[in-house]
Amino acid sequence: MKMRKISKILTATVFAGTLIYIISPHITSMFTAEPKSEEALERLRERGSLAEKRPDTEASRLFNEKTIDYAELHRRFPGNRALPALSRDEAETGREAREARRMKAAKIISNKASNQEITSYYREQAVITRDTIELLDFILKKYDSTLEEKSHKKYTFLKEQFELRLERIPRKEKEAMARIKTYRERINQQQ
Repeated sequence: MKMRKISKILTATVFAGTLIYIISPHITSMFTAEPKSEEALERLRERGSLAEKRPDTEASRLFNEKTIDYAELHRRFPGNRALPALSRDEAETGREAREARRMKAAKIISNKASNQEITSYYREQAVITRDTIELLDFILKKYDSTLEEKSHKKYTFLKEQFELRLERIPRKEKEAMARIKTYRERINQQQ
């Protein structure tokens, strides 16, 4: 019985981590590195989506809409973590942050995380998830009439999935804390 529960928890945790791993590059690699300035944002607007220029990227498959003004998204949501960086330094910082999140997730899965690390990890996941929902909601509202039906369905589905994920985060945090506490108790008893 316990093994099934642990198996379900691990499966859910791995699924969440996989989803983060899959979605992160989609959202973060929409732009090539350019300086973050009004001139750069204006060039982005004039050229259209940078994803069009890089059809081989995963981001182009997620956000390959000619009608979406990505420069406007950066101006409207400057602190949104679902948007990619416009400079090489910001892109490198983003890569480092993603790697740090992956390391925290690995520690949680392997029952080696502290309560502080668990709380930090799940708070960060909630922020990123809210940012993604905010961005998808804006795209769906602003570009509703110009999105292709397939894209509209895709963004709606993604938004629903991220909303479900946001609802599950507090429960996952509690489960991780309880699982690691039980693991530590068992280890202490064996010693």
